[in-house]
Amino acid sequence: MPLGFRLWDKYLGDVLYAAMVYEILRLSWRPRALGAWAMAVMTGIEVFQLTGVPAWLVGSEHLAARICGRLMGTEFSFADLLAYAVGIGCMVWVDSRGTKRDLTNPRSEHASNDD
Repeated sequence: MPLGFRLWDKYLGDVLYAAMVYEILRLSWRPRALGAWAMAVMTGIEVFQLTGVPAWLVGSEHLAARICGRLMGTEFSFADLLAYAVGIGCMVWVDSRGTKRDLTNPRSEHASNDD
């Protein structure tokens, strides 16, 4: 339901979309620069929109093709890339905070189990 506030209506979804892609990569793969890899995936999806393929998919008669076209988006935007960077940056920050807490908390689940 649109609220009429562009940051909420459009870019919050982009931030969450990028955060989801980051988490999917994080669950399946642990490279050193996960944030950079997630941003590369999101940039690839955004640049792919310039080919016109996602827009063509949205007009397809097949439901799965229409869904894929909608998920990729149909219009390239630098503002979308900025929103993706914000979402990925937030997830990198959350991950770094969790790692610090695990390393400094002697009672974390990674500590020895003497109980």
